[in-house]
Amino acid sequence: MTDLSSPPQSQAPVTPLGLLMKNSKLIVALGLVGALAGLGASQVVKPRWVAKLTVQIGQLASANQGSMTFRLLENQLTAADRYNLPASRLQVVQAMGLPSPSASPEARLVFDSLRASTGKSPDVISLQVSGYSRGQALSAMAASYKVLSTEHSKLFDPTYNQMKAELDDVNAKLDGAEKEYNQSLQSLKGSVAKGTGNAAQDVLVTNLATVINGRILDLKRLATQLRDALAPSRTYPTRMLGELFVPDEPNTPGPALLIASGTALGLALGALIAFLRRSKAL
Repeated sequence: MTDLSSPPQSQAPVTPLGLLMKNSKLIVALGLVGALAGLGASQVVKPRWVAKLTVQIGQLASANQGSMTFRLLENQLTAADRYNLPASRLQVVQAMGLPSPSASPEARLVFDSLRASTGKSPDVISLQVSGYSRGQALSAMAASYKVLSTEHSKLFDPTYNQMKAELDDVNAKLDGAEKEYNQSLQSLKGSVAKGTGNAAQDVLVTNLATVINGRILDLKRLATQLRDALAPSRTYPTRMLGELFVPDEPNTPGPALLIASGTALGLALGALIAFLRRSKAL
């Protein structure tokens, strides 16, 4: 005869491992679904390469009353903002020979991914662009740098050429003054040697030589200042700091990583559902 007054026996507690084993079919099924989803994503998501480049904005030096002053071709923030403008990005697409961004996925990717940011130094900006191949990313970065440097060349070349022309003119005047000075000295020495000169003429020639010598010193000082200002370390165009960088492998996840991530996500979701079912049953 059954004793109705005795309490029912309690079920053995289910361990997490046992719960997972009990729902293994569901977990494996969701893992397979996740793997298939990752495989599908790998067919849809095209690999992308990201090209990066650091650019130093050019500068012009000038000598003023013995002191050297330096001027950037373009303010760092202005250069970065102008580079990010749609019109500038469209110039890069056109320089690559691509159609309109609305008509080409490759052009759209280049147009959307072109970015410039300011560096730690006040004359440095960092450029970045993506492409569906390593070669396309390299081509896009080379075109973007060309567009940027061409605009800066319009500011750099006229002033640089003017400074070079001024230095050539100063050197020509210096050569002329030195020849004139030497002729004056030779004339003075000749008259003294022959005894044909007179005091007034000697004084005149001496004064002329002194004036010419002062002019020579001024021209030499100006030529030195111009050469210093034109030195490559002080006056230079916009230039690359290092080389273009594009990794050999794409920056986006590959098929294996997408499948593995989908599988892991499916297994985790299956385990979560199993624990939620257990919680509701209790």
